[in-house]
Amino acid sequence: MEHGRDADSTEDEDDDYVPESDYSSSEDDMTNTRKLHTCIENLERKVTANGERTGPVKENDNTDLLEKTPDLETASSEDTSSISTVYPSTTTPQVIIQERFSKCQVKQQKYFSCLYCETLVTKLPRHLERRHPFEDKVKEALQLPKGSNERRLAWLAIQQEGNYNHNYNVLSKGSGLLIPKYRAREHQHKSVEDYVPCDICFGLYVKKDLWKHHMKCRISRMDTGTSTSTSKKQKPVANGKLLLPKKAETDVNDNILLKMRNDEVKSVILKDTTLLNFACRMYEQNGHLQHRHQYLAQRLRELGRMLLAIQEKSPSVDTIEKCLDPSNWEEVIVAVRSVAGFNSKTNQYTIPTLPLRVGQSLVKCAKLLKTKSIVISNEELRKKMEGFVELYESEWGVRIAAKCHNTLHVAKFNKPQLLPVTKDVQKLHNYLKQESEKLRKDCQMDDYRRFAEICLAQIILFNRKRSGEAERIHIKDFQGLLIDTQVDEDIYSSLTQLEKEIIKSHKRIEIVGKRGSKVPVILTDDMIQNLNCLLKIREGMSISSDFLFGKCNSQFPIRGSDALRNLAVESGASNPSLLTSTKLRKQLATVSQLLGLNEHGQDALAKFMGHDIRVHRSYYELPENTMQLARMSRVLHAVNEGKAKKVQNLDNIIVTEEGKICLLKTG
Repeated sequence: MEHGRDADSTEDEDDDYVPESDYSSSEDDMTNTRKLHTCIENLERKVTANGERTGPVKENDNTDLLEKTPDLETASSEDTSSISTVYPSTTTPQVIIQERFSKCQVKQQKYFSCLYCETLVTKLPRHLERRHPFEDKVKEALQLPKGSNERRLAWLAIQQEGNYNHNYNVLSKGSGLLIPKYRAREHQHKSVEDYVPCDICFGLYVKKDLWKHHMKCRISRMDTGTSTSTSKKQKPVANGKLLLPKKAETDVNDNILLKMRNDEVKSVILKDTTLLNFACRMYEQNGHLQHRHQYLAQRLRELGRMLLAIQEKSPSVDTIEKCLDPSNWEEVIVAVRSVAGFNSKTNQYTIPTLPLRVGQSLVKCAKLLKTKSIVISNEELRKKMEGFVELYESEWGVRIAAKCHNTLHVAKFNKPQLLPVTKDVQKLHNYLKQESEKLRKDCQMDDYRRFAEICLAQIILFNRKRSGEAERIHIKDFQGLLIDTQVDEDIYSSLTQLEKEIIKSHKRIEIVGKRGSKVPVILTDDMIQNLNCLLKIREGMSISSDFLFGKCNSQFPIRGSDALRNLAVESGASNPSLLTSTKLRKQLATVSQLLGLNEHGQDALAKFMGHDIRVHRSYYELPENTMQLARMSRVLHAVNEGKAKKVQNLDNIIVTEEGKICLLKTG
């Protein structure tokens, strides 16, 4: 087994561990003496800025040098010069990533940050043994046999934690030397954004390789005796990002807190530091998406309501940090059930999704506090947060989540799955076409809002897109129409005459869909003319939004769901409540089953709708009641009348008006 590095690393060949020195005292003294003489000689050869040599060092100055010099391995002339040469200070504050080679292609020593004195050293175990032998973790490591794997892992744990503290401070300040676990090779160029810490050992790894390390993290095996789970639910990169410093306090205050309803819940949130840190962390992740601000505020208020519920029975538990104390675990369980409306008789929740979200938020808060405990060296707080996470993983699923999923599952039993009828869809389509033609001929600024709603509803209806995706189309998306000027001859020749005409009269754009996916939108000639007219009207209005369907004096777009709902009522549809984007998407998927699409056709349809084929089959392709009743009844009749052996396929079974079974002869 190679002890010098993690076996799972593919990024670098750096030493994973600098082993403790097994040296004799005489050899050590000789080494120290040589280093001291080197330091003195360098001082004697020191020159001033104008090139004149300074005077020799006096003999009595040697004593001062001995007293003022810290560890010789940290203050040697070679180490100091290498840091200043390879990582020179700049006038502009910036984060510099520790590299393996200098600009002159000279291999450089690797530095580690001491957990206790924050000194950068090259021989960390020796430094800890000399300078910090009375620290608890160091004493535990020194008690282990020299050369043993346990001792190496003990040094590694201290090394990773010290490096994490150093890296956290560097990223917070925006300047300094960043210490990754493995330095990049000479042909690799990494940026600060490429690195994320491991949430188990706190080492800094490249994001794309973190999952490999996470599966074989040696610190985890040291604690549990087994490797970490390979489950995708662990999300090592997402968990690691929670350990990075936050930079979004001002934006959270302006975009989330100031717009939140002033009530008791908001008051609790503003007083809780952990909740504010949690808001900053979530804003860093999704704050650039305006439509996610409301969701972030909702997650905050859920935790605030839970905290108020706990305070009603336990006034001393007045912060999220106290809620996360394992000793208050039962209070948290009771409060979550109370907020979600749990009925002990039926074992069901009034709001079954609420406990699931609250649990996820509590774990994120626990990890934030764990980060804080590492930075401030609070071992007690760290153990409490680790204890809460263990309780969550072992008990939350049984005591909370299982009942939530059961409530959701039971609610779907015998629930009518209504879809819009074809006549209503036709009515809405024709109504939108008529209204858009009227407004396009003579549209004034006063008609802008209505014209925009009609154009938006047309896109949602024709493409069966999610209303949120359609409403967030940007002007640049529309202006960047993908015009296929060159069509492959083989593909074009395989098309029917109708398909060739469609290619000429339709255009395609790409927009951002769910989870950042690329989603196509098809526009007809009428839609393109309507949108061009809409942009001309907009030029004379005070609309600064980049959204194609922007509102006056607002950065938010027109809501697609509201526009579709109002226009469905105006169209005179028999059941306008079913004409929603979700129902229309399900109708398309269900009706497509009647077309007998092959696997390739189903994949193409699912991709166009903006989701995975598995989601398409399990959620959108509804088992239509009529189809299921008709076809399965034919099978049951054939089985009960003893004719199942003669049946080759469903089409051979015919049920007469009298309810008798007849079989068609094949061949």
